[in-house]
Parts: sequence; structure tokens; C-alpha cells
Amino acid sequence: MSPRKKEQNEQVRQARKQEILDAALSVYVRLGYNGTDMDIVAAEAGLAKGLMYYYFKTKRELFRAMFEEVMDKAMAFHHRFASECAGLGPVEWLAAYTWRMFGLAGSDPRVIQFSMRLPFDAHAVFGPDQWQEGMKRSAVHLEAIAAAIRKGVEQGEIRQVDPVFAANCFWTVYVANLFQFTRMIGAGVTGHQSFSQREDSGMAEAAREVAAFCFGGLGVPEARWRPALSRAMESMGAEGGVAEE
Repeated sequence: MSPRKKEQNEQVRQARKQEILDAALSVYVRLGYNGTDMDIVAAEAGLAKGLMYYYFKTKRELFRAMFEEVMDKAMAFHHRFASECAGLGPVEWLAAYTWRMFGLAGSDPRVIQFSMRLPFDAHAVFGPDQWQEGMKRSAVHLEAIAAAIRKGVEQGEIRQVDPVFAANCFWTVYVANLFQFTRMIGAGVTGHQSFSQREDSGMAEAAREVAAFCFGGLGVPEARWRPALSRAMESMGAEGGVAEE
């Protein structure tokens, strides 16, 4: 019976650790790194502060683990999307990415809110020698958008622009508007809702408004991007951008 008990204890330990990481993320998107301490995270998790230190010796150790977990999930989202949408043309790809990002925001609003804070706190969390390495995974999204824009320029679907500059603009509009969207929908919207419920929450309209601005900047006419976005909505539906672990 001893091995079984040891296994059960490890399961409890891992579950408790996950509760702490989840609480740290919830607090972080509200207060940021400097505004958070172990007392606040402990209260969020419903645990004694002393127990927190059993799992994480310092606030920085806790936040580094939380940062890495969230970025790992973001990478899983990216790889899943890249695999499923590899054959799409540039405009179709960008439209699909727009809708997937709104789906990701709907499945867990904290992921987008985390992305807003990440650039400001990476140095404090990862340290002066490792913060740039820690940020590299967050750059994968920008690189993928730039690649799609570059391909669109080469094929004549997108006007002549600097792909990296345009990707930064595209991403900034995404994140800023998604941040506002997640604040609006709150934590109640989950990836288990039906597509009609998501439409009622304003997701579809918000995605169209962001797409209009972004594609307009790329010189893509509405008659081209709007049907592409509609096809993305129809084909992905409620699966949107829910990241799989």
C-alpha cells in the first residue's frame, strides 16, 4: 500500500501546486508583478502563506514558474494553429488567426491580459541575464504574422509594407483590443460555450472591427478579408482559439 499512498500524495502535491500557479495568474493580471505579494496569492488560492513557501521559496520563483506555464500554453496554441492552418493563403491565415485569438480570449481572458503585462515584468521575473531568452517564446506569434504578411506582399494580396513593422502593428491592435474585450466579458466566458453564445457576447462583432482596422492598414479590401473571416468563424466555431495543454 505504501507505493500507492506515495503516488496519491504526489497527485495532491501537483494539484496544490497548480492551484497556486492559477491563483498567481489571476492576481497578476489584476495587480501586476510589483503589486502582488505572497500573501495576496495565498489568499486567492485559499491557502496558508506558510504552505505557499513549501512549493515556492520566493515570489520570483513562483512567478517564473507561472510565466513559463502560461507561455508554454501560448506556444501550444501557436503550434496547434500552425498545424491546422498551414495550407491557408496569407489573407485566409490572418483572418483565421484573428478569430482564433478571440477564441483564446474567450476561453481564458487572463491569457491576453497576461500578454499585456508580460513585456513590462519579464526583466523582474527572469532576471537581467535571462529576460530576453524568456521573451523569445512570446515573439513566435509576431514572427508568424510577419511571415504571413511577407507572403501576402510577395503574392500581391497585401500592399508593399515592411512585414516586421506591419506585424508589430497587427499584434498591438490585437492585444490592445482583446484586452478590452476580456475586461468586458469577464471570467464567465469559457471555451465550452456555443458559437451563438459567443456571438451574443460581442466576440464576432469585435473580431470584425479589429479585422477592418488591421486589414485596412495592409491594403486588403473588405470584399476580400470579410468572407475570409466569415469562413474562419464557420469552420472553427466554438473551438475558436482554445489552447490545448
